[in-house]
This record gives sequence, structure tokens and C-alpha cells, in this order.
Amino acid sequence: PYHRSNGIDWKKAAWERLGTPERMEAFRRLIVQAEELAATETEKQRVALWRSALWEWMRQGRDHQQR
Repeated sequence: PYHRSNGIDWKKAAWERLGTPERMEAFRRLIVQAEELAATETEKQRVALWRSALWEWMRQGRDHQQR
């Protein structure tokens, strides 16, 4: 649920405070930088996992919010 008994609208907080366009762009630049800097196979796997598990989820959520 997006509204909890404590009255916080988590969906609104996520996209108006945490997932702002500016922060999303900063995260995007960081993930690109991490991909460029990943040297070992383990580092590359970790960055790929972060991208697939978190970044893509965040990006899709932001895209959905803008509709």
C-alpha cells in the first residue's frame, strides 16, 4: 500500500523527494561510470545486478509516474 497508517504517502515521497529527475540523472551517470570502471568479472557482475535489480526498476517507476 502506498498510504500507511502513519499518514505518509510513500509513492508521492518516492517521486517528489527521492526519485526526482535530477537525482535520477545523477544515478544514471553514476551507473554508467560504474560500468566503465568495473575491471574484474565480479565487479562487472555486481554493477549488472545493480542495474537490473534496482536501476531498471527505478527507471520504469519514474517513467510510469510521468504518464
